[in-house]
Amino acid sequence: MLWANLFLLFWLSLVPFVIRWLDESAWSTGATAAYGMVLGAAAIGYFLTERAIIACNGAGSRLARALGMDWKGWGTLAIYGAAVPLSFVSRWLAVALYVLVVALWFVPDRRFARVALP
Repeated sequence: MLWANLFLLFWLSLVPFVIRWLDESAWSTGATAAYGMVLGAAAIGYFLTERAIIACNGAGSRLARALGMDWKGWGTLAIYGAAVPLSFVSRWLAVALYVLVVALWFVPDRRFARVALP
């Protein structure tokens, strides 16, 4: 679990650098792709950390039951996977996909409220 969490924290620590690069390069194609790669790698780190916690607590744990198939997590990975190559075609469509991920996670997740109380 520690290694998965360190992987996540490493990629999250790079976010300020790519955001500054985006700002200084006026949203260039390379910076937009790098932003998506860093966020995609952070999403992979989050997924690995989540799976490590479930592995430690068992498949029947409340977290495992709450997540289920984790469509939100898989959707996030798919959107980042599509947005990075798309940034070389149209960086504004890639940015729109990045905003879609933010909107996806901004909506409150009711999965945890279902299993929070025994």
